[in-house]
Amino acid sequence: MIATPVLPARPVTRTRALPPFEREESLRAARGIFNGLLLAIPLWGLIILMVLAFTARPAHGQVAIEVPLSNGAGTTFIRNSSRHTQQVTVALHHGHVATQADGARYVALEREVVALVAPAAFVLRPGESQIVRLKLREAVALGTTLRLVSTFTPLTDTTAVMIGARLVQVTRFIAKVLVTQ
Repeated sequence: MIATPVLPARPVTRTRALPPFEREESLRAARGIFNGLLLAIPLWGLIILMVLAFTARPAHGQVAIEVPLSNGAGTTFIRNSSRHTQQVTVALHHGHVATQADGARYVALEREVVALVAPAAFVLRPGESQIVRLKLREAVALGTTLRLVSTFTPLTDTTAVMIGARLVQVTRFIAKVLVTQ
């Protein structure tokens, strides 16, 4: 007769549900990470927004919405209403209103009109204003709508020491120029 080896009996393990206080302990670390992320994401967003708000130099200006050109000549008034000195450029373009696929409308600029724009570039300190004169040098049909493009670029302080990146906000206003008698 051959003897078969007897294996020691395995202890019987039973799974039991954790009491509520032990379940809370096991989830505490996961909840801490999750709550930390819920707080950190908006906080970092706020920090980035504040940095952009304090480093961006807003460019504000005032330009007439419509400028009439009577007998090929006209004037408009441009003002710097910001707290910063602005470099302003002015140009006269052909253009039309176009529509994007999502229904948004925008002004599409075409070629520049041959015209005398005086002055075409100038610097305005805070609160200053400038009269700009327009005189067509090419034939444009009566009733045509042209576009007066005014670009405001804030001038940087050359004496300040800059560390890191600088964000400059350039603002462009596009006004209607109506060619009349």
